[in-house]
Amino acid sequence: MKKFFQRPLFVGLFYLLLIPVFGAIYYWYPSFWEKPLTIIQSGYFSIVTITTLGYGDITPQTEPARILTAIEVCLGVLTIGLFLNAVARRSEEDKEARRKEVLRAHLLAQYHEWRHDLVGACLRGANGGYSTDSKSEDELVHFQRFREYFTGVNKQRWYDVLNGLQSNEQFLEDILVVSDLFVQQINYSLGTIQTEDTKALAILTRVAQRPYLLKKLDVYSEDPVKYIGQFVFEVLGMFSVIDGYLDEDYIEASIRRL
Repeated sequence: MKKFFQRPLFVGLFYLLLIPVFGAIYYWYPSFWEKPLTIIQSGYFSIVTITTLGYGDITPQTEPARILTAIEVCLGVLTIGLFLNAVARRSEEDKEARRKEVLRAHLLAQYHEWRHDLVGACLRGANGGYSTDSKSEDELVHFQRFREYFTGVNKQRWYDVLNGLQSNEQFLEDILVVSDLFVQQINYSLGTIQTEDTKALAILTRVAQRPYLLKKLDVYSEDPVKYIGQFVFEVLGMFSVIDGYLDEDYIEASIRRL
């Protein structure tokens, strides 16, 4: 019932339904009136009553008729109030939904940008310089293509990435900077978007916490390239230590479910 009265359409239909219902009662009980009402007159009186116009050309003659008329007036006023409240609520929900969609689209765009930046950092590490092929970057953003490029017979390419990160700390710093920026976007979105999807919330929270934890753990200071490289490979290759290679981009899917 609560959800029923929160929908303007249903409340409006309920309001309109009251008119023929009370009109039928007025018609079925001719003793309520000085003269029996026709169907048209019964409907007319019901409309005049529920809208509280009260022209006075038709008046109830008995106590039950007056009580029934008062009930219709009260129901009409109450239903109008519920209708206006439902309209206002729906307007706020629509506004929130549009705002949520904008934030979701923005976070999704930032996620794709982050993946692009991580791929660029990997290619720079492999090449040992800042010159990379933009076409290759665009292709390797897709996790299936990333796997093909850095695993199997091409596994040496990933070792080249790690060696490049090891030899040039700036490449490693680039990864940390872009990751921190994306983490800020996640935290802002999670603090703004109201969601009941606990799975999506848990995944994005874990993604946001991972760079911070890596930098704070003692093992990171011993071998930062190993752990940052593992994190980057998990993100770009959609790889899980527990489940292995995944069939979908679970981060993107979580963002879309917000």
